[in-house]
Amino acid sequence: MSPALILDIVIAVMLVVTIGYSVVLYRRLGVLRGSHDDMKKVVRKFSFSIERAQTGLLTLKTASTELSSVLAERTEAARAVSDDLGFLTTSADRLADRLDALVGEGRAQASVGVLQGGAAPGAQPPQSDLGADDGKVDRSETERELMEALREAK
Repeated sequence: MSPALILDIVIAVMLVVTIGYSVVLYRRLGVLRGSHDDMKKVVRKFSFSIERAQTGLLTLKTASTELSSVLAERTEAARAVSDDLGFLTTSADRLADRLDALVGEGRAQASVGVLQGGAAPGAQPPQSDLGADDGKVDRSETERELMEALREAK
């Protein structure tokens, strides 16, 4: 065999291998092109999902802002009610202390009257300043309502 024939056979075999490799490469490129289309679909879906998430976040932010303002208003209203209740409690405590002192005075005078055999002539019953509106003390509406309730309870 001549060296030229051997060289031709080697070149022919290399061409056949190259053609085979080109066919395999072409098929792989076809798969890659097909997956490229699938990848475009996935990217579109991902982009749509991102847009929906952004819209959801904006909606959530708006809702949280509105809820925050409503909560602030309610907190302020609750604080005002708490202050009013504190004032009422303080006033009721003062009135209860005054009532307790008056009851103690009344019991003491009653026991003195029982020991002496009755009330002394010309003795007057103890005076309560609960019902007196002598103008010295400026009473609030709440105190007046409490006083009316105490008078009705007698």
